[in-house]
Parts: sequence; C-alpha cells; structure tokens
Amino acid sequence: MSDLVPVVLAAGTASRLGGRPKCLLRVNGTRVLDRCVDALTEEGFDRLLLVTGHRSDDVVRYVSHRRYDIRIEIVYNPLFRELNNFHSVTVALETADEDVLIFNCDIIFAPDLLRPAKAETASLGLLVEPGRPDAEAMKVAVSGGSITRLGKDITPDLALGEFIGISTLRGAARARYLTLARQALADGETTLYYEDIYSRMCDELDVRPILVAPGSWAEIDAPADLPAARAVAARMFAGRPPAVAYRAGS
Repeated sequence: MSDLVPVVLAAGTASRLGGRPKCLLRVNGTRVLDRCVDALTEEGFDRLLLVTGHRSDDVVRYVSHRRYDIRIEIVYNPLFRELNNFHSVTVALETADEDVLIFNCDIIFAPDLLRPAKAETASLGLLVEPGRPDAEAMKVAVSGGSITRLGKDITPDLALGEFIGISTLRGAARARYLTLARQALADGETTLYYEDIYSRMCDELDVRPILVAPGSWAEIDAPADLPAARAVAARMFAGRPPAVAYRAGS
C-alpha cells in the first residue's frame, strides 16, 4: 500500500474531442481510465479519487458497473464550467488528508512510471520527458536540479523537457497549493491551469523533475493525438491481458 492517494482529474469539457469524457476514450479497445486503474492496482494502490464535472453521470455510471480491485471515490467539481482545472486539484486536496499523486485523465502511460513517482520525496515532484518539446507542450525550466518554472511560453531551447501530466504533492506543497489557489480565486483568476499554481510554487519550494523515458507515455488532447496514443499503447501493453478482462462488461 502506498502513502499517496491517486487523483485523476476528469472534470474537463473535452471540447476538442467533441465533449466525450477523455477518461472513457478507448485506445486499442481499452478505456484510458481502465489502463490507469490497472497500473495503480499493480503498484499496490487501494484507493483512487476521481474528480468529475462534465458529463459526470456518464463517468459515474461507467465506474459503478465495473469490478475494480481499487476503491474509487467520486469527487464532483461543481465549478468545472466556470473555473479551469486548477480548481479540480483544490477540490481533491480538500477531500483527501493524505499526500496525493495527480494524473491528467487523458494520458496513456507505462505502469512502471509510478515507481519513481512513489519514491520521490520532494514536496512537489513532476514527471518530465527530457528533450526538446514542441511549442505547444507544457514545458519545464530547471536550475541546479530544481524546476524553476512551468509554462507553454518557455522556449524549447531553455526547457529541460515536457511535463507529462503526472505529479506528486506532499506536505508543504499540499498546503501551499491550497493557499495559492484560493488566493487566485479570490483575485478573480478563473482561467488558471494547475500548472500555473505549480509554477508559482517554484519560488518557494523544492520542485523536482522525475525523468521518464521518451515514448513511455502519450497524451490524447485532440483526435489528431489518437494514432500516436494507439502506437504507444500497442508497444507498452503488448502481451499484457486487456484491462477490461475482469470487468463486468465493457
């Protein structure tokens, strides 16, 4: 059992995918959420917080008809339309007293990426693929081994690499995130991403990159991302039983 509680952020409207909940997308026949749950189960996690918002009923219905070997708790974000995803992290942190392992709901990843994430002891740890990312990627800049900033506006030549959408918040980082997010909301900053809050935390806390191998993950943000995600999933899960094999239907 891990001391971290996994959190999947699945409240967004998925406008570039026609409004379909990203976590319920099928990649090579298996839902993205099911792949995530299987990876977490393999690594000994027994509880998952699933933050919903857009089409929450569809997500809850899907989960309720599955037999998972992990307890899934639904955390509803009632402000998913009004506020960007920084608030989904706030809702999760207000629900869980423990340190958390946060996932974007639209990523396919190799299960062994969870091991270095669990082992990271920094207040805030971010999984990063090193290399020269494209202009639209969520990039990270580093100095002396610590992350100094996150942002899509970081030029590729100054970036260590791309943040892949998996992070750990422990102790002081949990508390500081809540303080900064609540202050942003009070100041009327409604369009922030949680990475914007992370970037503000870099001035105060030790924020560490957790490096991952190229090709060990894929993001599905738009239909054009699906072919690459299918290729990554085929390579990573070749020979493994399908994640839906022990579910009550598909």
